[in-house]
Amino acid sequence: MEQKIKQRKIWIAAAAGVALLAVIIAGLAALRGGKDPVYRSIKIVELEGGVSIDRDGVGTLAAAENMNLVSGDRVATGEAAYVVLCLDTDKYVMLGESGAMRVVAEGDGQSGKTSISLEGGSVLSDIRNPLSEGSSYEIATPNATMSVRGTVFEVRKDKEDGGNISVLVYDGRVAVAPGGSTEELMYYAGEYTVFTDSSVPEILVERGTVSAEVLDERVLEQLRNIHTEGRTLNVGNVELDVAANVTPPHLRLRQRLRRKQRQSLQ
Repeated sequence: MEQKIKQRKIWIAAAAGVALLAVIIAGLAALRGGKDPVYRSIKIVELEGGVSIDRDGVGTLAAAENMNLVSGDRVATGEAAYVVLCLDTDKYVMLGESGAMRVVAEGDGQSGKTSISLEGGSVLSDIRNPLSEGSSYEIATPNATMSVRGTVFEVRKDKEDGGNISVLVYDGRVAVAPGGSTEELMYYAGEYTVFTDSSVPEILVERGTVSAEVLDERVLEQLRNIHTEGRTLNVGNVELDVAANVTPPHLRLRQRLRRKQRQSLQ
């Protein structure tokens, strides 16, 4: 008889424990709005040359195509190297040679914050779709911030402290805040500016016009890739169309790879 009573008490205690666990899980689901957590995707889709990843708590990793990164990773390229990342499924970021940046992607597709801290080199951003009202995308240096909603633009930064920053806009518009100013300057497709990366910046080119003289060959190749996909870009007097509208074999191969990569990310 006593043994039956003990067994009954054990079953009652177990049932109470299960009920309490169910309440806790339901409470957590309610706090999340009943939705499963959503994570941002950061993937390497193209690279050439020496590219490395520095990850907090892990160390330095060798980069490879289709490698998934995590928010906070630092990406660095060597001489004659470059890497292209795809964030989510519609934001492409190319870091040129001898460059370094840290990528932070927080939130989800509805209210995501993307921040790229550029230490040096060139970053070309291709944001395919307009950002939602609750989302943001910015390139930051120690003393300047460039923010957009949907566009194609490039930011270059000299590695030394106080070096020059160049912002070149090829599509859409970019808000530039030199020296951490609260007053943003708006630049539109076909325009560029150059200023020093300091708390009191010196404006070297206030509002120039994009031309062949200010374009990097690697960036120009990427812009031609974007153009062949049907995007309208403003690069001044530079010809983006391939002669006789024939896409050369290496660009056709790259386009096929990009389509496959986009499909694998969806």
